[in-house]
Amino acid sequence: MKKNHFLFVLICCIFFSKVNAQLGMFSLSGAVPVSQNTLGKTIAGGGMQISLYAPEIVIIGRQGRCGDSIDQELKHAPLSVCIGVDGMVSFMGHDKFKSVPVINPEPGYATVKFQNSMYALNLSARFTSTCFNGKILPYADLFAGYRLFSSDMTITPEDDNNKETNSTLSKVSGINVGVGAGLMIALTERQDVMLNVGLAWSHSEAPGKFVDVSRIERSGGSLIYYSRPAVQDFMILKVGVTGLFSYSHHDDSYETNGNGTHHSGSYHGHGHSGSCGHGSSHISLIAK
Repeated sequence: MKKNHFLFVLICCIFFSKVNAQLGMFSLSGAVPVSQNTLGKTIAGGGMQISLYAPEIVIIGRQGRCGDSIDQELKHAPLSVCIGVDGMVSFMGHDKFKSVPVINPEPGYATVKFQNSMYALNLSARFTSTCFNGKILPYADLFAGYRLFSSDMTITPEDDNNKETNSTLSKVSGINVGVGAGLMIALTERQDVMLNVGLAWSHSEAPGKFVDVSRIERSGGSLIYYSRPAVQDFMILKVGVTGLFSYSHHDDSYETNGNGTHHSGSYHGHGHSGSCGHGSSHISLIAK
């Protein structure tokens, strides 16, 4: 990804962390992307997603007072929005072939592995609400960012495992947008650790092709692989844990009534045929 994309995301996170805010979120989840290729065959993978949301901006509902615990603050924000970033890495299938003849530099045999991987980095807006005094938080996400789908090949000579040759057979990358929804359920009395279950839809119209790792064939001393048009839509199931953290800057003020002193504050908060491999080992690879 270009440096200016990262700079844009960083500036947005810094800006939204300084606004009038209370609670932020950090999530670590397992991610299962599922889709279908042009032949109607299911494509599925598994990976991890990490999300970091700057402290929330309250839309409806009064804000909590300075010093409130997380469970108290949750009761004060029936509807709020957080701005953050999330990144995902997912492995989308692989296949391995042993004793494949090596063309050069020296005759021999190698193990050849094909693997598809998907990466994403998004800027996201998360709208949250509260149920049962903050013990359950339903949420909805709107996100946009960058998605990369890569098909790679690794050649490892059987007589020397230290001489791996890595090649990218195809790469599809571009802007993606999507929506998501889910539930966060409190796992602790303080409600600062929550089970997170969600489902998201990701769409990208980036052109290109990827390798169908479920259909790679051997023909004599060659391997034959087939390319498919890039997949545009993915449904992503996420299950993980979210931690809530409190972050607020305030100016102290005091006011007295008949019951005593009260503390308050304000928050500011392509395919090819022939010899394939760039490095020490080359095999015969045919693209169709």
